[in-house]
Amino acid sequence: MRLPTQVSGLRTSVSVIGEGQLDARAVWRPVSSTYFETVGIPLTGGRPFSRTDSQSAPRVAIVNISFVRELLGGRSAPGIRLTTSLAKEPISIVGIVGDVT
Repeated sequence: MRLPTQVSGLRTSVSVIGEGQLDARAVWRPVSSTYFETVGIPLTGGRPFSRTDSQSAPRVAIVNISFVRELLGGRSAPGIRLTTSLAKEPISIVGIVGDVT
């Protein structure tokens, strides 16, 4: 995998369960539970990753503000469930972080 700070990453189509595919492709970047805190990206909603968010637990994601604004129409993101071509199981959004430029 590439470093999470690089612009590139794995691109995938995203669907909201019960609503269908979003009109965009998301970039998937696996990170550690302390990544956002370590690099100073603020959590703006929901919760951060925790130690219980492991490979054996249900899949979770943290998305950025642009994802929420542009792909979810600004609605509350925590609890929304997604599917992608990169994950066999549904992914629940648990948190939102600020954008990085």
